[in-house]
Amino acid sequence: MVYDETMYKLRQLKLSGFVEALAMQSEDDGYHEMSFEQRLAILVDHEFAKRQSKSLERLVKNARFHNHQASLTEINYREDRKLDRNIILELGACNYIRHSQNVVILGATGAGKSFLAQGLGQAACQHRLSTRYTTLSEAVIHFMRTFRVVQISDRKWINLTRSSDFIKALARKTKLPLTNYFLQPSQLNRMLTHRL
Repeated sequence: MVYDETMYKLRQLKLSGFVEALAMQSEDDGYHEMSFEQRLAILVDHEFAKRQSKSLERLVKNARFHNHQASLTEINYREDRKLDRNIILELGACNYIRHSQNVVILGATGAGKSFLAQGLGQAACQHRLSTRYTTLSEAVIHFMRTFRVVQISDRKWINLTRSSDFIKALARKTKLPLTNYFLQPSQLNRMLTHRL
């Protein structure tokens, strides 16, 4: 009775790892020979490991990787690819993120740029850093879908598009007034007719 009540309370507290480990301990007589502290340590370790695993799963899912198998450990370091293993391992430590630095990956089509980027993203998730994988085309399409302007008079428009680092960078690159709040008809026309 007390055992069932305890299990119920642990579930209510969302301690599923604790519940699993406690059920495992109750079925195995070997645990009864251990001290209370040893058994408690095993329960806590099991709960901690389960939470860490769920946290990593959530980070990877939220990152929206196209290739979930991408990993820095799976990179092929053939001589003709000219990849420096030490640099890749250094990037895998994610210090560049902590120092607010960027990584630019260049190469021919099919060279593995996306695989490497997703491998770096997976490494960031392993370091418990929130990650979002996207391609430039996806970012541009997202901007185009969310671009909103409202006409407030014959000659004035208001830009309602939420600004982001991508929009600011795109504005600098294209010299378009993407971050302007008030737009003139000529500016709006320039934005709508610009070709990337």
